[in-house]
Amino acid sequence: MIFNMGGGGVSFNFKFVGGTAQPENPSENTIWVNTENKITNWYFSIDNPLTVGEIVEDADAALGSYTMMGLDGTLNYSLTKASSGRAAAMQGCVPFVLGTTTYYSLYLVLLSSDKSACDILSTCTSNGVNNVTTVEAENTFVYDGTTYYYSYVDLNRSLETADSYYASIEEIAAALLPMYNSEGSIWVKTGDESDIAFNALKKNLIQIKPLSASQCISGLWVEKEAQIYQGGEWKDWVDWSKWIVKDGVYKTEMVAVGKKWDSSFSNVTSFTVAQGTGSVTFKHGAYCGIVYWGLVDLTDASTLTIEGEFNMSSDYPNYYALSVWSAIGTYVTTNRVANAKLSSTGATLDVSSLTGQYYVGFTVRNSGSEKVTNLWIE
Repeated sequence: MIFNMGGGGVSFNFKFVGGTAQPENPSENTIWVNTENKITNWYFSIDNPLTVGEIVEDADAALGSYTMMGLDGTLNYSLTKASSGRAAAMQGCVPFVLGTTTYYSLYLVLLSSDKSACDILSTCTSNGVNNVTTVEAENTFVYDGTTYYYSYVDLNRSLETADSYYASIEEIAAALLPMYNSEGSIWVKTGDESDIAFNALKKNLIQIKPLSASQCISGLWVEKEAQIYQGGEWKDWVDWSKWIVKDGVYKTEMVAVGKKWDSSFSNVTSFTVAQGTGSVTFKHGAYCGIVYWGLVDLTDASTLTIEGEFNMSSDYPNYYALSVWSAIGTYVTTNRVANAKLSSTGATLDVSSLTGQYYVGFTVRNSGSEKVTNLWIE
């Protein structure tokens, strides 16, 4: 169920405020979202309310490079926007049959209420010559009294698998509409428990249990810091004394660094860190390294748990472990005081015998990608 911005004389028991600083003189249940972008709408929902599309605004923004099958062989195309303006972009495909084989025709669709904003420049490179044509937005439909234009390019007619959004061009254009209209919206993810639950309405009991806040920016949901004003003070949405990583968000300092396992190793790995919605991903090359957060007080903790997706090398499964260090040293194993082998979904480690502050995280070896959703103590 999605509970979103409404009207009709409804009296809400909360309000949203944006900006990079907490507002002055807030009322009870003022929700401050730390954002530089205008808040245009809001949703309370367990699941992401909008999942398709991407907003592109730059006149020079590349929409992509594609290989197309032409009558004279393979042709390379580069697609860009023809002009500035706000448009939503999305790929999709439909099936077609040649003989007894089903293939899929891949499309790129742009939608906007501004006709010129979804015109596409198509550059075909053949024999060293660039031929540029403009694909104009000649297709329209009317929604809620507004005319929307959309253009499309047939990208490839020889796909053997449907690895994109499977629908007709018209259905793809319609699916882009909510994303186009929701730029700047706030999505509050809700759950069964929350330390900052509140009643949504002043007269009726509709209780909201918020967990996190994201904003639709350029068509993508971006996690944002949020606080709520309750009982005369600003409150975090997450109990950061328990959570080290919550839905991919963390406040404790994190380091991802290549280190030798011990003195017998000669090389270390390198990391690329990517922050996503609901998780943080660590891509790494061959050899060894560690990802750690710290310092974390384990004095009153019984267990340390990590959840996510861990793509462990089948050649070195014992090198992947949830770990605790008293200090970060020369090697992965230096000053490591406790560890538990990771499974593909995480691990739990007994830390009841430890007191004081430690570094906590995990170890890797060989090329791979690890996605951390949650890391916490109990």
